[in-house]
Amino acid sequence: MPVWTCTIYGQPIGKGRPRFSRTGRARTPEKTRSWEASAAWELRLAWSVARAPLTCPVELHITALFQRPKRLLHRPLGTLAKSKPMIREMHCATPDSDNVVKAVSDSIEKAGIVRNDSQIWRVSAEKWYAGPDEEARVLVRLEW
Repeated sequence: MPVWTCTIYGQPIGKGRPRFSRTGRARTPEKTRSWEASAAWELRLAWSVARAPLTCPVELHITALFQRPKRLLHRPLGTLAKSKPMIREMHCATPDSDNVVKAVSDSIEKAGIVRNDSQIWRVSAEKWYAGPDEEARVLVRLEW
């Protein structure tokens, strides 16, 4: 089974709720559109323009690493020493993992890696706060 991996650098975001105009037209929020466009660009560069889009069923595995908030920094008791981050820790806050999956799968489709994101038949997603020497990013792995 072929495997392809890619890293999307930057803080992961979830797919935003559609906004409706007075005429009833739906549109994706600007923050989501911007992230999806930059993610699609990185994915396209890693996939290579010469490769054709996949037309077979695809498995998608996502690991989202979020920047650790200041409240989760470890500070030794009784000292004013500089804060040191702890090891990687589970991220149980917004955005929901299903919204992160939606944003990533839409980016994969926009990058031309798959013809339609409905080809993704299995999804696994993990959300973590980044460890001490890690930066915020999304790790994408496709298997077909």
